[in-house]
Amino acid sequence: MLSRNEIKEALTRWNRAWDQHDLDGIMELFHEDILFENWTGAKVRGKQALHQAWKPWFENHRGFRFIGEDIFMDELEQKVLYQWVLEWPSNEKGYEGKPERRRGLMSFISATARSSAKTLTRRPPLRSRRKG
Repeated sequence: MLSRNEIKEALTRWNRAWDQHDLDGIMELFHEDILFENWTGAKVRGKQALHQAWKPWFENHRGFRFIGEDIFMDELEQKVLYQWVLEWPSNEKGYEGKPERRRGLMSFISATARSSAKTLTRRPPLRSRRKG
């Protein structure tokens, strides 16, 4: 069972790896039997399969960063809810290189409970992103 401090340390490592665009560093934090559920409904099971699924995204996207907004930790249940904002230069036609923000929520459950991570996010409506 992870202590509250160990959970905080893991989140610090998680954020550092994302800030450095270090896919291998991110993957170190997942259990071999990870079940990752994307906001699109797609599911990936297994650390190697998740690495392969994310690899093209890391190769094709630069300049992104996650900004943590809120964290809820339940040490007893070994669960974390992590609210974030993703900022990156858009590659959407007509918005190339302009800032884009997406908000999301990720839940983590440690291997002592279950091995899973789920991201729940929604993209802001196109009308909220202005040219300029």
